[in-house]
Amino acid sequence: MLGDICTLVAGFAFKSKDFGNYPDKVIKIADIQPPIVDMSSLTGIDISQYNSQKLEKYKTQKGDYVLAMTGATIGKLGRIVSKKNAYINQRVLLFKPIDKYIDKNYLYYYLCQNTFFSHIRNHIDSETAQPNISANSIGEFTLTLPSLDEQRRIAAILGALDDKIELNRRINANLEEQAQALFKSWFVDFEPFRDSPFVDSELGKIPKGWKVNSIEDLASYIASGGTPRSLDSSYYDGDIRWFTTKELKDEFLFDSEKHISQTALKNSAAKLFPENTVLMAIYASPTVGRLGILTAESTCNQAAVGIIAKEEIGYTYLYLLLLSERINLNNLASGAAQQNLNVGIVKRYRVLVPTIDILGTFNEIINPIFATIRNNTAQIYNLSALRDTLLPKLMSSELSVENDYEL
Repeated sequence: MLGDICTLVAGFAFKSKDFGNYPDKVIKIADIQPPIVDMSSLTGIDISQYNSQKLEKYKTQKGDYVLAMTGATIGKLGRIVSKKNAYINQRVLLFKPIDKYIDKNYLYYYLCQNTFFSHIRNHIDSETAQPNISANSIGEFTLTLPSLDEQRRIAAILGALDDKIELNRRINANLEEQAQALFKSWFVDFEPFRDSPFVDSELGKIPKGWKVNSIEDLASYIASGGTPRSLDSSYYDGDIRWFTTKELKDEFLFDSEKHISQTALKNSAAKLFPENTVLMAIYASPTVGRLGILTAESTCNQAAVGIIAKEEIGYTYLYLLLLSERINLNNLASGAAQQNLNVGIVKRYRVLVPTIDILGTFNEIINPIFATIRNNTAQIYNLSALRDTLLPKLMSSELSVENDYEL
């Protein structure tokens, strides 16, 4: 059983009063974003209020992996790819494999299989207010292990794929940072245009010749999506991509989790948007305001709005503009139970529009950056699909590993 070959550490119950802007950080359930732990915005903790020696067993390092033990996201598994150390909060489980029994990396990939998630689902404590699973129940998961040498070879193959994926993610993050910095320099700080005459506008002083328009003025088409009737089986499992807002993660969109049919498209509010349409989530925190860029004709649900940029504006400028205005747009969100925007608010929202010449020059610089990001994202998608195909075959010995491989 898993508990015999791995020490399972359930997180520490830090007190909420000790959270704040401190250098030491805590990993909470919300930070687990499979396949990684998002270390970019961890909560700070004042560890001077605790026994530092007792906290050591709750401390993570690069290469560790943790699991959500409660809530709607129970069973989420995320790996720490950052060098930053952090502590695990309560209801977060840390795996510490025992080296003489199992390779640490091999166990991570073993736990990524559906058999482990099925075990989680079958051992959820249904008597509590929200789904929970104990460390003891997780430890009862049974697994069959090959030799340590074979474990290491399997983990090396899958790890090489993940290393390539992570490298592409880092490259993309750097390119996205460059693109956002350039946008801010030009269209927020006006650094290249400091010597130009400025005029007053409803958004403050802007370079002469620039305009303040609505988002609708930048688009050839804006509309929300639609959801075909879920009970009609003929509407789903078709060949048309249908994205939901949870799939919008500020990146290019390749394939969707669900697909709809031509019949569904004709008999629902779903609309077919072309390549380079920018999708924006308009319902419910925390997804509201998140973006995606279509790489092929697709549809989306009603919780997202599709915006097709005019040719002279360009989807890259539109995307960066919406990204920079996210906080302001969210402040306009309405709804007591959840944060919502609507198509009307998006259409009427006032934004800065440079001259066509400046937009053209900007797009000449920025479009190659986005093209590289798109290519890297396509590689990530393909490599992830390959890893997911190999994973169960390697673990079940359907594919034998007699030698080390280089990818």
